[in-house]
Amino acid sequence: MFWLKLSVFLSLFWLSFESYSEANDFQSDMVGELNQIKQEYNIPAISVAVIISGQVAYLGGSGSLDSDGNGKKVDAKTLFRVASISKLFTAQAALQLVEAGRLSLDDNISNYLPIFSGSNIKVVDLLSHVSGIDDRVKPSIGKRPIETYLIEVTENLHPMARGKFEYSDTGFNVLGAIVSEVSGKPFEVYISENILKPVGMMDSGYYDGSEGVKPNTEPTYRGAVIPEAMQRPFDTAFFPSEGLVSNTSDLASWLVNTINKDNNIFSNKDTYKRMLAPRVTTDWGEIKIGLGWQVYQEDNVLVARHPGSIRGYKSLIIMYPDERDGLVILTNSSKVPRFEIAKRIRELMLKHKI
Repeated sequence: MFWLKLSVFLSLFWLSFESYSEANDFQSDMVGELNQIKQEYNIPAISVAVIISGQVAYLGGSGSLDSDGNGKKVDAKTLFRVASISKLFTAQAALQLVEAGRLSLDDNISNYLPIFSGSNIKVVDLLSHVSGIDDRVKPSIGKRPIETYLIEVTENLHPMARGKFEYSDTGFNVLGAIVSEVSGKPFEVYISENILKPVGMMDSGYYDGSEGVKPNTEPTYRGAVIPEAMQRPFDTAFFPSEGLVSNTSDLASWLVNTINKDNNIFSNKDTYKRMLAPRVTTDWGEIKIGLGWQVYQEDNVLVARHPGSIRGYKSLIIMYPDERDGLVILTNSSKVPRFEIAKRIRELMLKHKI
């Protein structure tokens, strides 16, 4: 009996040791790869999160917060403008309201925003980029009232343009206005109370140019900080499409909740499936649009992604829902081969996955 217990103990110990050793090897490989990527592509600040089998396997960064490289080092808490990754949070907010019976994807948007009276645009059209609303109205500096923004949008609508895929920041800003109208709360307050806080994103939020969660990385082009006058303005009307400021630690927590279909975001697991179901064909090869997410098959594996890009920042989220894997890449550089970097990290993930 003693020898049997000892044998079981030693077997468990060895398995634990192997898992610990493998995790350490992955951490070491990621640190080396990230430092190499930073140098190879001249990225001042890069931060990465990796999720394997539904758990955070790596959080880290490379680079410095100042231009000479001698200041505070970049890590998983470093804040970036995540750009269009923001759209995924807007999409989840809309689907939460659908779950609650307060919003229908098939409703005309004029049911919630009367300023669009006469249009034939549905809520689902905004989520899948077929609303026909293009991006003629650009961001401006400061706290632009959403009413003013919507007037500008309606004055620039294409007549009867609904149905054709055209990636649209404006469509998601309109969707954010619907979230605010239906919930009775400012958009950023709804997102904070119903997504950020429930999943533990305590450092993330929105910045209007003077108040809120400010990024502590500066936007760069070819390694140099972009002059303030040339930077992308912070515009409250653009919070739903590009306004989130976050870090890889927070985004990893959110992505784990999304991958594991946790009820912190949706109460019904089927909503997660609905979110990823391909709806619209794009002009991006095999990539299709779900509800917010861009989805496709790679080697017979379902992949869902969303890149983010504004002047001086590049970001990317990719998840492999069936494998419960995912990764987050945040940078403060305009010239970053995000998809090549993601491919390199994915190869490391598969190499170390148990």
